[in-house]
Amino acid sequence: MLVETNDWAVSRNGENFYRCDSSSREGAIEEVDKGRIFDQEDLMSDWGVRSFYIGKVYEFEPVIDVDSIIERLQYECEDQVGENADGYLSDASIEELEDLEQRLTKAFKEWLDEYGLNTSAFAVLDYDLITLEPVEVEE
Repeated sequence: MLVETNDWAVSRNGENFYRCDSSSREGAIEEVDKGRIFDQEDLMSDWGVRSFYIGKVYEFEPVIDVDSIIERLQYECEDQVGENADGYLSDASIEELEDLEQRLTKAFKEWLDEYGLNTSAFAVLDYDLITLEPVEVEE
């Protein structure tokens, strides 16, 4: 699932976003304005306007889908032992399944951390076009 962070990202074209160091929108705009992310000429349009896109960063947070796991285990059990498997795990209550989902998700996140397998990928779902005051670009 995607989870909103306190981070901001910027893009020249609205497609390829770069995460900013600042945790505020104003700080991220300042980073761009001061040339810390893009070269100023990269922001310049043909008509001399400096513009870029800015949006909130959303990170992927894995959640184990316990319903899929239970369904898979029920199928495998029935496939291996036949009709004797009828009802396997069907007596688990909603609370028990939620508990299992939380435990499995926690274990999976710990495993990701232990082996350094977390993703640095992120999404920017909503973004705005920011236009800055023109500056003289040295050639």
